[in-house]
Amino acid sequence: YGRNPSKKSPVSSSVMSMSWGSFYNEAQKSSEHSFKERCELLDLARTKFQNGLPFNKMERGLRYMIAGLRTDYDSRWGWFGSMIGAGKYYAAVKRNDIHLSRALDLIPLEGVVSREQYDAYIDEYMLAFPEGRHGIATATRLLALKRPDQFVCFDKMNRDRLCEDFGIKASGMNYERYWDEIVERIMDSAWWNSPAPTRRLELSAWKGRSAMLDAIFYEA
Repeated sequence: YGRNPSKKSPVSSSVMSMSWGSFYNEAQKSSEHSFKERCELLDLARTKFQNGLPFNKMERGLRYMIAGLRTDYDSRWGWFGSMIGAGKYYAAVKRNDIHLSRALDLIPLEGVVSREQYDAYIDEYMLAFPEGRHGIATATRLLALKRPDQFVCFDKMNRDRLCEDFGIKASGMNYERYWDEIVERIMDSAWWNSPAPTRRLELSAWKGRSAMLDAIFYEA
C-alpha cells in the first residue's frame, strides 16, 4: 500500500480483519455521537446530493453542513469531522467557490470511485485555494459526505488511532498517501466488500461504512 510499506501486516489491523457484523457492532459503541443520528446525517447528505443540485446551487446552510462548518441548518454539522478552524476553507465555502462544486461533480454518486476520478477531484479542489492552505482534512470531509461508502474524513480526532491500527504514519499525510495507504486498505477489508444488508438501519450504516471509521477511531 503506497511507497512506504507498513511494518504491520494487514491481518494485524483490527479493522481490516473485521467481518461486516463485527464492524457494525464496533461502530455503534462510540459514546461521542448517537449511532442512529450518524446514519441519519449521512442519509440526509446522500439524499441532497441525489436530488441533483450541484454543491454551489444548494442553500447556504446545507452547504455549510456538508462542509463541516457551523450552521443552524443542522446541529450535527461537526459530526464526521469539524472543519471550524480551517480559515481558507471556510472562506472558500462562504464565497461559494465554483471549484469546490466542480470538484464534487467529478465524484459519481454510484459505483466505485476510481483513482483517476479521485485525482481529478483533488486537482479541481486545489484550484479553490490559489493562496494555498488546502488540506487532507477538508478535502476528505467533502468526499466523506458525498461518498461515505468509500471515504472517511481524515482529521485530528481520528487520525492517530486510525493510523495506529493500519500501521502507517499520521504525520505527513497527503492526497497520494490517503488513497494509497487508507482508501486501498479500506477497499481490501472484508467488511467493505460485504454484501448489502437488508435491515434499514444496518443498510444505512453500510452505505456510509467508510465514513463510519470515524465512529470507531474518534478520540476526543
